[in-house]
Formats: sequence, structure tokens, C-alpha cells
Amino acid sequence: MIRLVVLADDFTGALDTGIQFGKLGINTVVTQQIDGCMCTAGDCEVLVINTESRHLTKEKAGQKLCEISETIKKAGVPFLYKKIDSTLRGNIGAELYGCMKGMKAEQVMLAPAYPENKRYTRGGLQYIDKTPLSETTFAQDPFNPVISSRISEIIHSQCAIPVYEVPVTGLAHLDLEAEGIYVFDAGSQRDMEKIAGQLNAFSHLSVFSGCAGFAAFLPSLLEMKIQETKALKIPGPLLLMCGSICPVSARQLEKAKALGIPLFKLSDYLELSENGYQGLNRLLRDMESQAGHTMILASSDVESKSPFRPERSAERARIADRLGYITKRAAETFGYKDLAVFGGDTLLAVLNHLKLSELRPVEEIEPGVVLSETGGYRVISKAGGLGREDVVERMLAYTGAVL
Repeated sequence: MIRLVVLADDFTGALDTGIQFGKLGINTVVTQQIDGCMCTAGDCEVLVINTESRHLTKEKAGQKLCEISETIKKAGVPFLYKKIDSTLRGNIGAELYGCMKGMKAEQVMLAPAYPENKRYTRGGLQYIDKTPLSETTFAQDPFNPVISSRISEIIHSQCAIPVYEVPVTGLAHLDLEAEGIYVFDAGSQRDMEKIAGQLNAFSHLSVFSGCAGFAAFLPSLLEMKIQETKALKIPGPLLLMCGSICPVSARQLEKAKALGIPLFKLSDYLELSENGYQGLNRLLRDMESQAGHTMILASSDVESKSPFRPERSAERARIADRLGYITKRAAETFGYKDLAVFGGDTLLAVLNHLKLSELRPVEEIEPGVVLSETGGYRVISKAGGLGREDVVERMLAYTGAVL
């Protein structure tokens, strides 16, 4: 029986939240099939749905989340978690309001911090390490630029629901009588634990929100049964596709190249923003000499200070689809069953081309880096802006995958 539904606006976000339950042995399914998802989830306790709504208009995103939440409410699911991006990209305000309407809830408990990934909330402002969000590279996202470091300002740009900022020092005197969204400060794992512990006293709450950081505290807050899990090792090589345009991913690929991992820059072979695949066969011929080894496919030049950046959403979707097809062709040509994908749009496209709709997250290699199983494949996924610079080396060491 489904006890909790998580709604995430992209696939890597869905997975890095789902793993907070899967790694504890809680039966968890991550799906991109919205229609009929409540029926196809089987006996899972946690259902994570990729609503693929980050790039929609705020009006369409809000309506979509409202409709899905209404279905969740009618199905008798007691709890909903709206997963947000830790850098506050997307339609946060519109989607939270949509969830409130659909679940007929008067309040949302929002804890946006992710201390393990150096995302902190102080005085109602979001920080990346010590820097306010609006002063970081995430503010220049070509598709979802961040307008402010203040969370309430971002929410109010999309809806008119009241927002209340709750400092850590105010937890002991928390009053949840007023309707609205409650935004909690947190600068450490201990702060997150305090938030969950305090909310445990309010039995009427049904809608919670945050990134994967706060989701990690829901099993205790919702009193879920934890079971022992078995480690999942990968004995063979990885095929890694990086579709992320984030500078963090570029630095991670540079570090991987230094290990001697072959990296194929796709722009050397074909034009990703145009139709047709002229040059793909040449790419596959060049990859053939490295078959049986871990390889990297990159959508842009990792040595460039300005990686390739498609400016229009239609072009973005087309490029992601092409990256998914290229990954499928390479995996099938050389027999790779172990894949790693950087970037939510790219991950969705890869799964679509492999005709896979569900993932079962089983291990968390490090915060935000998730190992899942699906249809005979094992997939490591990561949002573009997450992970340490040596994340590829850590992936290989953790799974036992071979160079």
C-alpha cells in the first residue's frame, strides 16, 4: 500500500529523493508514467513520480501538480512530499500551491536545505556554501534563472499564498495555526533532525517539501519500517553520458579524463541541435577500440569555459532526445548494461529510448548520486550541479566497475 507519494519536477531529482527510502529497504518505485501510476506501482510503500514540469510555465506546472495531487488524495494516500531543486530552480511556488489545492491541505512544511551538499537556509535565504544563491552560477541557469536568494520572494513570484520563515531558534515555539507555507532554516544535519522531530508533534500535516536532504528524515517522521538491504556491485565497465551543461559537471569530467578514461566529445562528430545522425557511425567506430572499458560521452567541450548552451526550450528537448538515442545505440552496440547519466533531461531521454518507465533506487554512492535497477540495466544518475569533483572515480571505486 502506498503511504507516501513524492512529486519531483525532473528525473534525477526523483531518484536522489527516492533513494532516501530505497537504501533503507523501504519498497520504493520511481516512475515517469503519470497516467495510471497509482495502479501500476504495485505494493510499494513509496511512489516517486517525475512530473517533468520544471520547464513548463508556472500556470501549466501548477495545474499539473494540482491534478496529480487530487488523484493522490482520492487514492487515500496520507502523505505527499513535493521535492524541490536545492538551488530553487523551477516552478516552486506554483507547484507547492497546486499540491495544497489538490491535497486540500492548509499548510506545507518546506525545508529547502541540503547540508550534505552545502545547501543551507539562513534567515529565509538559500546559500550554496557561504554564497547567497543569487550570486552563484546557478542564478545564470539558461533555462531556469534564479531571481532571488530569498525563498519567500521566489514563491510569491508564482503564487500569493502566505509564507512564514521559521528560524532554528523558533522551532521550540512553533505555531502551525495559520494557512500557508512554512520555510525552515537549517545549517546542519542536526537542524534538519530537529525540524523533523518538532513536526512529529503535529498529526494533521499531510504535505511536506524540500530537496533530498529533508526527504532523508521522512522515514522517521512518518514512522516507516526500515529493512536491511544488500549491496549492488557492478563488475563490468560503465558507459557514462554527460548531458549536463553545468560547470560542476564539466570539472568532474576533466577530473575523469585525468584518470585516463576515454572521453568522446559529441560535437566533434555530429551537430546535436540539428536533425539527422550523420557522424554517429564514425563515433561508434572510434569507440570500438575502447569497448569493454569505461567510456565517457560528453555533449560539450569539457575544456571550454562556456560549454554548449542551447537557448530555446524546444532545442533543449531535441538535444536531450538525441543524447538518449546516442546512449542507446552505444550501449546496444557494445553490450553495456551499466550506465551513468549526468542531467535529468538526458536521463529521461535515455530511459525513453531504452523503453524503460520505472527505476528502483537501491544505493546512494554519495549525496545526490544514485544507483538504480531497471529492466536488466543498472543506472547511476546525478543532477548536473551535484557531486564532488572526483565523483567519477568515487563511482568506480564504490561499485567495483572496471576502467
